[in-house]
Amino acid sequence: MKEKFTITIDPTPQKKKPAINTIGTISNRLTVVTAMTITDISKILVQPYSYTWSPAVFNSSRSNNTWVQQEVFALDFDSGITPDEVKSRFNKIGITPNLFYSTFSDTLEKRKFRVLIFIDETIDDIEFRNHIIQSLMELFPECDKHCKDPGRMFFGGLLSEVWNPDPIGLNNLVDSLLINKIPADHRISTKQYKKRLFLLYYYKSKRKCADSSTEISGPDLPEYLSKIKRNLFDWDKCKDRVKIFNDFIEGKWLSHPELFGLATNLQWINGGLKKMKEAMEKYNQLGLTNYSINNFKILPYVRYMEYQPQNLKNFSSNPEDHEHTNLITAVTEVRGHVEIIKPPEWISLDEGRRLFNNYFELCLKSNERKIYICKVPTGIGKTEMLTNLPINTTIALPTHDLKDEVSQRMNTSHIVTPEIPKFGKPQLNKHIKNLYTVGLYKNVYQQIQMISKDATFKFNNKSDVELANKFLNELNRCDAWNGTLLTTHKRSLLKSYSNDTLIFDEDPFNSLIEIKQFKISDLFKLEFPFGYESNISKIRDYLLKCPAEVIAQTPTFNIDIDKLMIDVSESKITSNVLGFFKSLYFIKSSLDQNTIHYVIKNTLPTDKKIIILSATVPIKFYQYLYGDRVEYIDLSNIKHQGTIIQHTKLSCSRQGLNKYYGKILIQLNGEQVLTLKDFSEIFSTDDLLHIHFGNCEGFDVFKGKNINVVGTPHFNNIVYLLYGKILGIEFNTLDTSMKYQMIEWKERKFKFNTFNHEELRDLQLTLIESQILQAVGRARTLITDATVNLYSNLPLLISNEFRY
Repeated sequence: MKEKFTITIDPTPQKKKPAINTIGTISNRLTVVTAMTITDISKILVQPYSYTWSPAVFNSSRSNNTWVQQEVFALDFDSGITPDEVKSRFNKIGITPNLFYSTFSDTLEKRKFRVLIFIDETIDDIEFRNHIIQSLMELFPECDKHCKDPGRMFFGGLLSEVWNPDPIGLNNLVDSLLINKIPADHRISTKQYKKRLFLLYYYKSKRKCADSSTEISGPDLPEYLSKIKRNLFDWDKCKDRVKIFNDFIEGKWLSHPELFGLATNLQWINGGLKKMKEAMEKYNQLGLTNYSINNFKILPYVRYMEYQPQNLKNFSSNPEDHEHTNLITAVTEVRGHVEIIKPPEWISLDEGRRLFNNYFELCLKSNERKIYICKVPTGIGKTEMLTNLPINTTIALPTHDLKDEVSQRMNTSHIVTPEIPKFGKPQLNKHIKNLYTVGLYKNVYQQIQMISKDATFKFNNKSDVELANKFLNELNRCDAWNGTLLTTHKRSLLKSYSNDTLIFDEDPFNSLIEIKQFKISDLFKLEFPFGYESNISKIRDYLLKCPAEVIAQTPTFNIDIDKLMIDVSESKITSNVLGFFKSLYFIKSSLDQNTIHYVIKNTLPTDKKIIILSATVPIKFYQYLYGDRVEYIDLSNIKHQGTIIQHTKLSCSRQGLNKYYGKILIQLNGEQVLTLKDFSEIFSTDDLLHIHFGNCEGFDVFKGKNINVVGTPHFNNIVYLLYGKILGIEFNTLDTSMKYQMIEWKERKFKFNTFNHEELRDLQLTLIESQILQAVGRARTLITDATVNLYSNLPLLISNEFRY
């Protein structure tokens, strides 16, 4: 939601209404463009500041001709109406103005005040702007008509009050203003009215109606909407499944926005708007409701505009209604239904193990520097196989904890790479953590070397010096070691060890393709103190001008990286600026335009044989990256001994769980829950909060136990787009939007919020599926009789039953 709004001010305090002979001077000072919250603006417009201001931004001195844009509209009232009456009239069309402030001339006998509306988009077309202010003034004939020009400035006042802290949706404002334009008889058949529809259609499609003969057609509609008008509709089922519709039919009063949303749905149902009108008239006559003329105007308006059915979550405050998309789908489909197009062809566990053992043995014997992928279910015994390897290899695991656990189980001679020590001196740990945060990985080892050389213990205590020396000695030993070595995924990509074979236990894709972020504001911390006035300024300005949500290739910047690393280490930077200069692509966040997300592509060694063992390895991703170098076996179709019951009615996304986690808690059977990290405290026991989506790999504490897995772990869309770019998927801006739609994936047909673009969709679903499979795999249903109840609307092939 937009939080700050741009206006132009003269930051000169005023104690009273300025004299006429000072207005020119004030106008000349009106040049300060500032972005502020509604609350902050409410303060600067009244005492003790009472700044003069304009809703517009200008490209030079203030005038109608220099107008550039605006996000705020102001109505000036000096007679004939009270603030409460203005607020009430706005509320009748579904709008709550944001701010009221009284002028210097305001009295109880003669109210003089201004009402401000803040909108959630920036208007940069003056004709569109003029239509909006004109329509607002038609709604309020009492306002001062002289205050409609684009370059208008307003004086401050005495007192202010925030009526609504949230900006008004421009779409909602336009609809409300157009509904008000409908004639008193509710009819909209004349060409004159079509001409007045310019306001909406300019906003919707950016095309103008040149004259009264111009015909305007409604938006294109899916074929099913036009067909539904000819079909019978089960009104009783609709009442049972959609609470807001049932409330309306039973006589509960609905607000203007609720009526509007309901009308967009009912107009596509045969007799729907007629039924709505009859109910409104009936309950008005009974005195249960007080629907206004403007409320009734909604019905012909949505019919004329041919609006598609508004999503229930956008106008119904009932959480249970949000399980359905709209009134039509609530009746015509069962939410969460999964159609199995083709059942999997299962193989037995014994057969699966035989195929896996044979393929793994062939991989070990091969002399080719290929990438061999073994996609095998969790529990098949891949880690046990690694503990008995007959040849010297480098084995990489996701974390230090898993590396140390496997080390304890090893039956062959080996050593392990050390983890960065935890020093007794807290500031050392904090400093090392900060170095990692900003991407100064080499500096971490330099810092540890400095600690190790403090022989007189002048700066560090004796135990920390010993820890540092032990760490460095272990590193040197690993560098010289020719036998089996255990390390982490990340370290195996940064350091080349002597073995010709590198085996990854679990998928290393997240270490190969890293998505990181940094703050543009951190560049300011480098710009002047360290002599980067030109280059850093150019980079900063380039990033500030980049549009949000658009992927761009990272340019080659003319900058001394070695010097930059030194300066970053001496600065107060808090994000990984250095990594950005190694990235291939980046994208600016639309929610926080100070944040840049970027992607770094690391590489698997070309001089080694690579073997990847994982239940969730995305084979297609590796084929995108490495082509013919990839060979694989996919044994995902081994039949499980245990049971997986999947509940698909609710999406169980983060947004969904925020609304209805209580509903799911009631359904749980008391067994341990694995879920999204943000919901661990709600669903899980305290001692297992560290095991969650994204941190499940390798844990055996749930082996053979009945568990619940709750959640559909969607990633930020930026992740999908950056991954897609690195993988070489071709897509354009139109392909990057998502919608809730029926899809087919892995021989399953179901509804899901996803991309239209098939390859982006496959990427998204693969990433989500991998997280869910890792969580479900903790129960080891492949080899135990455990039962997993999975709550997610992404169907798994291994699920035995779908409940919805």
